[in-house]
Amino acid sequence: MKKTMMKILSVMLAVLLLAPAYAALVPADAAGLTPVVYIHGDSTIYKYNEDGTKTKLFDDGEYMSAILDGAVPLIAKAIISGDWSEYNQHVLDIVLPAFEGFAPAPDGTLPENTGTGTSWDSATLRPDYRLRDGRLVYMFISDFRLSPMDIADEIEEYVEAVKAKTGSSKVFMFGRCGGASVMAAYLEKYAKPENYADIEGVCFINSSALGTEYADAVMSGNVQIPVDGAYRFMSNLDSYIAVEELGLEAELIENLKTVFEMLHETYGINVTADLVQRIYEKEKDDLLAPIIKAYWGISGAYVASTVNRRYEDYKDYVFPTEEDKELYAPIIEKLNDFHYNVQEKLPEDILAMKDAGVMVNVFVEYGTQQYPLSERTEYVGDYMLSVEDQSFGATTSKVDETLSEAYIAAQTEKGLDKYISPDKQIDASTCLLPDNTWFMKNMIHDFPAALDNLIDAVIANPANTVWTIEAYPQYLNYNKENGTLLPAQEENENDMEWENPDPGSGTRGFIEIMKGLLEKIIAFVKGLIEGIKGHATGTIAPLG
Repeated sequence: MKKTMMKILSVMLAVLLLAPAYAALVPADAAGLTPVVYIHGDSTIYKYNEDGTKTKLFDDGEYMSAILDGAVPLIAKAIISGDWSEYNQHVLDIVLPAFEGFAPAPDGTLPENTGTGTSWDSATLRPDYRLRDGRLVYMFISDFRLSPMDIADEIEEYVEAVKAKTGSSKVFMFGRCGGASVMAAYLEKYAKPENYADIEGVCFINSSALGTEYADAVMSGNVQIPVDGAYRFMSNLDSYIAVEELGLEAELIENLKTVFEMLHETYGINVTADLVQRIYEKEKDDLLAPIIKAYWGISGAYVASTVNRRYEDYKDYVFPTEEDKELYAPIIEKLNDFHYNVQEKLPEDILAMKDAGVMVNVFVEYGTQQYPLSERTEYVGDYMLSVEDQSFGATTSKVDETLSEAYIAAQTEKGLDKYISPDKQIDASTCLLPDNTWFMKNMIHDFPAALDNLIDAVIANPANTVWTIEAYPQYLNYNKENGTLLPAQEENENDMEWENPDPGSGTRGFIEIMKGLLEKIIAFVKGLIEGIKGHATGTIAPLG
C-alpha cells in the first residue's frame, strides 16, 4: 500500500511538474495567437568530436594571445624597414589553421561533423520562448556558413513543421540582424510566389539585410578611417567592444585608450589615423584578404548580411584572380542570386507584402556611431548597423551633430516635422515605412525585455502604427539600468557628449611609442574582423 501510494504521489508530482511543458504545446490557434518563427542573428559553429563533446570554432582569447606572443620584435622591425611580410606570416600561421575543418569548401558544402550544435525534427519540435501575451516563439538557428538561398529551404521545412505542430495556418516571422537577410531569402523564395498567404506579419529587428557599413568596407578592401570617428571610438572603446566575448582583458582596453590619448596629445590624431590607414593600405591584400577568404568571405549568410553597396568590390577583393573566380564559382553564383534577386529588390518586396495584407514593422536601435572604418560610420547607429540601413532609408545626422536647421525648416514646411526625433538626429519621413518604424535610443544592438514588450504591443493589432500606441510612439528612450522604454522627449534623450578632437600638428618621430601601441592595435584591428560574425544574439522572455 505504501509503495502504491508512493507511485500515485510520484505520478501526481510528475504531472504537476510537466504540466507547463504540455501547456506550451497547446496549438497557438486555440488561443487565437499566431505563432512566431524567430530567425536568429548569428550562430556559433562547432566541431562534433568522437567522444560526444563539441569544440567551438574560434577561441578568441587563445588566438589573440598567440598573435601577441612574439609579435613585438616583428612589428618593430616592420616599422623600421617598411617590410611587414614576417609579421603577416606570423599572423597567418596562427589564424588560418584555426579555420581548418570548419570553413566551407569552395563549392559551398560544409565539412562533416560540424554545425550549430542545434537540431530539430517535427516529432519533437517545441517552442523556445513565449511572448508576454502568451504567443509561442520557435527559434530557428541558421548555419551562417551556408548561402541564404540554401537556408531558405531549411526555413520552409521549419515553417511547415511549426504550422503542423500548432494547427495554425499562418506564422509571424521575426528576423533580427543577420537573421533578417536569411528571412528575406525565405520570403522571396517561398512566401512571395504564394502572395505571402501563410505570413501574418513580418518584423525586421536591427536588420542588416541591406548590409553593414563597416563590414562592407572591410570585406571589400575599402576601409577609410575617419579621424573624428577613430578618436571617439578609442576614447569610448569599452562601450563598443565586448571585452569578454573577444577574449580581451579590461586592462588591455584601458591601456589602448591611454596610449591612444597620449598619441593624440603628443602627435595629433591626424598623424595616428594616417599611420593606421597607411598600414592598412599596405597590408590589406597580403594579410587581411587571405584571412577573409579563409572563412567569412566564403560563408554565404555572413557575406549576405554584411555586404551590399560594395558587392562587386567584395568579389574582386576576395576573389582577385580568374582562378579564384572559377574555384569559388558555386559560392559566387549563390551570392549573386541573393544580392541581385533578394537584397536589391527587398524594399519593393516589403511594399508588396504590405499590399498583400501582411503586417510589416521595423525596429531600429541607435545611440552611438559604428565601427570607424568608413566615412559613413560616423553617422548614428547601434555600433554595428547604421540607422539608415536598419530603417530602410531614414535620414540621419552624424553622431555628434543634429539635422541642420535649414533641413528641419524645409521638412516642417512640408508638414513632415512630426517624423523628426526629439534629439533632432533622425528624420523617419524618408523611411520605406515611416508609420511602422520605431526607434529606440540607447538600446545598443540588444534585445532586452523592454523591446519584447514593444513588439508585443505593436503586433497585437494589425492596424497599429507609431501613432496609435500612446506608450510606444515612434521615438523611445531606453534606460538600461531599470530596463524601461519610455517615449523620447528632449529632456530624457540622454545624449552622449562626444568630444571632438583637436587634430594637432604632431610629428612622425614616435617609433618607440608605436612599438608598444601596435602590438595591441594591429591585433585588435584583426579582431575587428570578428565583428563580422559578432551579430549579437538576442533573447526574448523565456518560456514558462
